[in-house]
Formats: sequence, C-alpha cells, structure tokens
Amino acid sequence: MNIIEDKAGNEIYRKQDDIYLALKEENRTRKVGTIVGDKIIMKRDSKKHYFRKGDSYGFNHNLLIRLNKVTKVELHIDKKKHLIPIDYILEKGEFLLFKQQGFELQIFLKTDLIETF
Repeated sequence: MNIIEDKAGNEIYRKQDDIYLALKEENRTRKVGTIVGDKIIMKRDSKKHYFRKGDSYGFNHNLLIRLNKVTKVELHIDKKKHLIPIDYILEKGEFLLFKQQGFELQIFLKTDLIETF
C-alpha cells in the first residue's frame, strides 16, 4: 500500500511498516497501526477509544479491506492483547453513527466479541 486518497482528500499511507491516516480537516496525522508479518498491531486506550453507547471499539473499514497479506489485527487495549481475524471484524462488526464515506467510515466490534480472542 502506498498513498491512497479518498474523494474528500483524506489519505491513508504506509511509511515503512507503520500505517497513517491524514484527515484533510485536521493538521496532523494519526498512526493507525504497525504491520508485522501477517498482522497489524493497533493500540487503543479505553479512556479515549471506547465507544460506550455501542460497547465497542472502532476500526477503519477502508484500511481493513485494503490490507494485502494482513489477515489479523493484534489489538492492544490498555494492557490486554487480542488477536482477531480481519474477516471476523468485517463479518461481526457494525457501522455506527459516524461519517459513512471515505476513510472515516468505521466498523465497530463489541467488547464481548473482542474478549473471545
């Protein structure tokens, strides 16, 4: 994956093994994760990333469907690790409330489903 741009001018790009999201409306980039072998390592702080109303955590949908040769997410929530197949997230996840287009489209996986991994 090189630089991929959506219709709104947002970008997802890879710099070495790290994946970044640059939203046009913001003056900074966000590190989304790091690719190691067949997995992408993503870190979440429950105080900042936990979606209470949906009892879930979000993933960038556009990124998940574009990751070549990456089949799993190693999700670090606080001090816990979960190794979740990307296909599982795409199958069991739900789209909730936020922008439904471009790179801001997120798919949310409920915490009880995360805990099974």
